[in-house]
Amino acid sequence: MNERSLHEYARVLLHVGVNLQQGQNLLLRGNPVQRDFMLIVAEQAYKAGGRTVRFEVRDARHTRIRADSLGARYLDYVPGHVGPELQSYLDEDWALLSLDGEEDPDLLDPADKNRLAVMERASSEARRSFSHEVLAGRLAWCIAPCPTPGWAGKVLGGTGPSGAAVVEELWSLIAPILRLDCADPVAAWRQHISRLKARAEKLNSLGLDRLHFVGPGTDLEIGLMPQSRFAAAEGVSAAGARFIMNMPTEEVYTSPDFRRAEGKVSCTRPLTVMGVPVEGARFQFAGGVVTRATATRGEKALQGFLGIDAQARRLGEVSLVEAASPVALAGRVFHSILLDENAACHIALGGGCPDAVEGGERMSDQELLAAGCNVSLVHTDFMIGSPEVSVVGLTAGGARRQIVREGAFTL
Repeated sequence: MNERSLHEYARVLLHVGVNLQQGQNLLLRGNPVQRDFMLIVAEQAYKAGGRTVRFEVRDARHTRIRADSLGARYLDYVPGHVGPELQSYLDEDWALLSLDGEEDPDLLDPADKNRLAVMERASSEARRSFSHEVLAGRLAWCIAPCPTPGWAGKVLGGTGPSGAAVVEELWSLIAPILRLDCADPVAAWRQHISRLKARAEKLNSLGLDRLHFVGPGTDLEIGLMPQSRFAAAEGVSAAGARFIMNMPTEEVYTSPDFRRAEGKVSCTRPLTVMGVPVEGARFQFAGGVVTRATATRGEKALQGFLGIDAQARRLGEVSLVEAASPVALAGRVFHSILLDENAACHIALGGGCPDAVEGGERMSDQELLAAGCNVSLVHTDFMIGSPEVSVVGLTAGGARRQIVREGAFTL
């Protein structure tokens, strides 16, 4: 990724990701080591007619220091300006672009998990209204990767080069996934989204009542709401701008009925929960609730996550992804939910997706819950798909339709 390629990537994020409009403001989130690319994005945003770009720098080192050092009575403190500031982004129709890629992916692993959970709960509560509006598509938003040395070193397992060279190696892995190797990445992305939307429309035409996942360690049936609608990761903001929420994206997803999940499921890829690596996670569901959760690594963080609120133990999303997606074919665990969720079918515990519920964008939290769409302070994806996992869709009358056979779509 030379300078020219980085500028091209910035243009893709602005013109396809958030679809920045003339005179629109941009909130750009990243961590300190991504500063150079953030400046490139800012330059391209101004060239595209943006009015102002605001940097929001998030540093996991500060989170670690706070978790380790802060007095217990201050752990749940959130400054009073946070709510009004977030509301101003909504009122002024800002675009929101977040860069994924931690400087040190394992930094929070040794931190006290209970203290992290208290901080996460307080932060999520302060942002509850804003998060609801964002998920409902009020403004254009996108999350996209930006490699860092620490992240690249973790992905490559310490076997490759170091410093700038290891970052280049990670860029070489994700550039095709981001379609940056295409002659016209913008056109390639638009064609890809059209294919995903067609797949979602096909699923919606089947009138499914539930999905049944079967594979090694997995026998899970997930109920759908009558209002559940499969969608691709393209949204339309309140101002009418089309945007792509996640880049990359290979999924079609919906919000299931959080009251209807039965069986067991084994996670097929590692993930991060509250900044802590979690591996070998397994869940048992009964009546829609996680009744048992274990993990071979990071179980304390997992239990802390499940205790953040009552709805964290219920499903908010189910997504279908081919096992032969470009992310999976890269042959790496990326230690980033943004990429790894696009390597396999997955479920999410916590809040649902109002955009995947008929009329959901106009529903209050209470109305969403009444319909069966989960509402929670948290939302974390857990990958459950692989070439050994199959998915069958069933109608209310019991008619069966094979959707995924051994990781491959059959529709």
